[in-house]
Amino acid sequence: MTPIEELRRDHENALALADREPSDLGHSNPGRLSRQARERSEAITYAKDLRRAIDIAERLDFADIPWTRSGRQIHFLLKDGTTIEVKGDAGDAQRLDRQFEAMENHTGDEQRNALLVAEITPDASRDLKWIRDRMEGVSAPKFRKVFLVEAGLLEDHPEGLEMTELAHGHEMLKAWDGEFGPWFTATGLGTAWIYACYLAENIPMTNKAKGGPRPNIELDAILVHHEEALEDLPDDLRALANRG
Repeated sequence: MTPIEELRRDHENALALADREPSDLGHSNPGRLSRQARERSEAITYAKDLRRAIDIAERLDFADIPWTRSGRQIHFLLKDGTTIEVKGDAGDAQRLDRQFEAMENHTGDEQRNALLVAEITPDASRDLKWIRDRMEGVSAPKFRKVFLVEAGLLEDHPEGLEMTELAHGHEMLKAWDGEFGPWFTATGLGTAWIYACYLAENIPMTNKAKGGPRPNIELDAILVHHEEALEDLPDDLRALANRG
C-alpha cells in the first residue's frame, strides 16, 4: 500500500467513526456514550485534517516532489533526508507554489533556506523577541532598554516603556496594551532597520558573544525587501543601520 493509499484508508475509517450515531452504539452507559461522543468529535477533526493531507499529497505527487507523512501532517522530504512540514492547504495555491519552487534547489540546505524564505511576509509586524532570537549574541536586557531607547524609538519612564513619536511617525514600531503593560512589535521596516543595525554591530551583544553578528536567512529576506525604504529614514537612524 502506497502512502497516499494509506491516507485514503485512514480518511475513510475516520469518516466512518465520525458518521456513527450514538443510537448505533448498542448501550446506554452514560460514561461510554460521553466517551464515544468525544471520539466522534475527534474523528471529525481527524477526517478534516486527513482530507487536507490528501489534497496536498496529490499535488506533490503530480509535481513529482518527494514527501512523507507524519501523523496527519505532510512533510517535504529534502535531499539530505530531513523533512519540513508543508505549510498551508491545497486551496492556498500561491503559498504552495512558493514552497514547491523552493524544493527545486539542489541541496537540502538550499531547500531548507528557500522554504524559510518562502514563508516570510516581509511587511508583517513581528514581536521584538522573534527578531531578537534570530540575532545571535544580542543582549536581551539591553536590546529594548538600551538600544531602542538610545536610538529614540522607545522612552523609559518609571511606569514602563513608551513608544516615541519618531517610531510612530516613521512606522517603525507598534504598541499594544497587554495584561502587564504595553508591549511592542516592529513593522516590516522596523524589523529590517533593527537587523541592519545588528549587522552594523550597533546593537549591544552579550559578553559571551564571539565572532560578531551572524546573518539570518529570514531577516535577510526582510532586509532586502525594505532596503530602499531604509534610505528615507532620518540621518541618525540611517547611520545606526550603516546607511549614512
